[in-house]
This record gives sequence, C-alpha cells and structure tokens, in this order.
Amino acid sequence: MPLPFPSGDLARHARACRKRRSGAPVLSGGAAGRCRHRQPAARRACQRAAWRHRRLPAPAGGPAGGLWSRHGGAAAGGRNGAVSEARLADLTEDALLDGRVRLRQPRQGLRAGLDAVLLAAGIPARPGETVLEGGCGTGAAFLCLLARVPELRVVAVERDAGLAELARHNATLNGHEGRVTVLTGDIADPALRQALPRLHHAFANPPYWPSGTEPPATLRADATHAGPGPSLAHWAAALAAPLRHRGSVTLVLPAARFAEGAAALGQAGCGEIGLFPLWPRAGQAARRVLLRARRGGRGPDRMEGGLVLHEGQGWTEAADALLRGGAELKWD
Repeated sequence: MPLPFPSGDLARHARACRKRRSGAPVLSGGAAGRCRHRQPAARRACQRAAWRHRRLPAPAGGPAGGLWSRHGGAAAGGRNGAVSEARLADLTEDALLDGRVRLRQPRQGLRAGLDAVLLAAGIPARPGETVLEGGCGTGAAFLCLLARVPELRVVAVERDAGLAELARHNATLNGHEGRVTVLTGDIADPALRQALPRLHHAFANPPYWPSGTEPPATLRADATHAGPGPSLAHWAAALAAPLRHRGSVTLVLPAARFAEGAAALGQAGCGEIGLFPLWPRAGQAARRVLLRARRGGRGPDRMEGGLVLHEGQGWTEAADALLRGGAELKWD
C-alpha cells in the first residue's frame, strides 16, 4: 500500500504489518482496538435489532439503487489489498451514498451501514488534511468521508487482520489507494501511536457497551462489548493523542452512553464538546448520538439541533441529503 505520509516510523510500522499479516494481528495487545464487528457468530442477532444493526434497507417506495443496494461480487482488482476468488464468494458488494462508494464486506455478520455514513457526515474535514479512523472495519466510514472530501489523507487502524485487508481492498476499489494507509493493530498501542503523524481529525465507532454490562436483549454481548478492561476512555485517549491543537474527535455512540463519552473526551484533553442527537422519528427518543470535541478546546459545551431520520415511509429531506447525497452534517 503506498503510504501518503513521509513518516519513517509509520512506514516501518506498515512494513512490519505486511510481513506479519499472515499470522496473528500485529500489535494485538490492548482492548481498545476491538470493535463489535469481530465475532461472526454473534452478528446476525444485531442485524435483526431495529436501529441496533448497521444494515441500511432502502425506505419503502424509495428509488432502486439508492443508499444501500446489493450486488454480486466481482473479481478483485489491484495488487494491494487483493482478495482471493475463494473469499469473494463470501462477500457482497454494496453501494453507499447513492452508489458513489463501493463496499465489499462479509456476507454474514454485523455489516456497515447507517452508523458509518452518519459518522462520516459529522467529521469537519477539509481538503489537504490528515485524518485517523480507529477500528475501521471494512472501511465504510473513511470511504464515505473520502467521497465528500477526496483530497484527504487517511490513516486507519483495524485490529482484525482480515477486515484490515478488506479495507485496503475497498480503498483500491474506490480509487483511493494512494491516499489511504490501513494498519493492522490496536489503536491504543503506544508504538503505533508514536508512529502516527500529527493529525487534523480522528473518529471512531467504538464498541457499544463496556465489559460487564448487560446489553439489550436483542444484542449479543460478544458482538457489542469491548472485551475485558476496555472503556471509552481508552478510545478517546488513543484518538486524541496524535491530534494537532484544536483537532477534532468525532464518535458515534448509543444515546445511553453520551455522558460516559463526554467524560472520556474531557479526560483526554478535549473540550468544546458537542452532542448531536439522531432521532429515528420526530417525538421519539434518540437512540444514537454523535459526539464531537476539540483537543485543547476551552469553549462551552453545547447541545446541537440534531437530526430526525425518518418521516412517513422514507428518510426526511435532511437525512436524505446526508445518506444519499453525501452532504456534510451541519453542527450549530
């Protein structure tokens, strides 16, 4: 994978990842690198849970080939992140942002969708900047961000070696291989963090629930829990550490964890925390929120206006502009 950064440390780390990719994940110590899309057996339960899943069925009556369409797998192209023919049989090729993003991902499991698209929409990135995604999975979020701001440079970290390879493949599939570096490792590993360049923005969709808590009945704990010892504090600290002054951290979280997420961002040296509720429908409680903060920010925290996603049988006009049109989510 061509590296978009001159950092010798990052290049050496990437070479080490490539050498060891056939074995255990590189830098696998530390629990903050685990995401809920790691355990295939547990993912199907999450897909059936309303709004807990990450698949995006098109609204009834919506146009075909819209935000989330399904296609059969085709032969992989490109040397970097190439996927074998045998593995392609276990993948689907899906379209995000009305077809502007092609995403190959496992046919079975917790699949990327709504969370990733909304997370990407909420990142205030600008052309020429450098961003970090922690726990990138197959790359859906950073690919949606690149569809809006193609002049970005992306470093993504993924603990699962198979998903990391697929994220590299998806970057190549979408023509971004020269701008994306996917590292196989743990976002909280000190050696990896020291190799990163100074970044403008960082973002993640961390595991839903801390170890030891009881998830909703429709969720499987091993697909949604971070494992022994992790917390949002690990994620916030790992994401904030390589940021420039006033660089942003953006998280998508269950609404029930917004207070914990805000506290974690504060402990990581971030301020000016914004809370952006995502309501399924007008008058219904938010089930997801976006949190955004600035490293070293000293301004007041704030509650944003939020976004209502559905009306009638489809998306609201504002949601459609984000989910199909690829627009940036406007914070107050």
